[in-house]
Amino acid sequence: MAKLSSLTDPEARATRYLWEYARDASGTIDTLTRARLAGADAAAIPELLAAGRLAYDRLDYPRADSLFARALAATPPDSSGAARRARSVAHMGHALVLQKRRDWDGSLAELEAALAEHATSEALETLANTLIRLGRTDEAISAGEWG
Repeated sequence: MAKLSSLTDPEARATRYLWEYARDASGTIDTLTRARLAGADAAAIPELLAAGRLAYDRLDYPRADSLFARALAATPPDSSGAARRARSVAHMGHALVLQKRRDWDGSLAELEAALAEHATSEALETLANTLIRLGRTDEAISAGEWG
């Protein structure tokens, strides 16, 4: 398997981070994302998203929020599939942070933006959780079924 530092394609790096999450290798993710982000790489969107997810998992919500916001700002406004997926993940990450802050309306707005970019089962599950908190159970059930 190629070293992550040698991967130049952002989608290949994003896939590698998903693999590392599946292996529960948070130390590896932390090391690799910090190394790439320290280099001020302009194409570091996969690292911003992976580091944001890691910060969220470690309950460091301010850092997670900052990383997801940086990922949104760095993602080009084009309509390519990779850009839309990255924006969706960043919006969903921000929605998760807003859930922890009990900002259910803000979370709903972010999830609607995430689903407009790229619908995933993870976004639909997060939407269902937000809708339950807002008392919109019929819509939550529908989101769960779609997810």
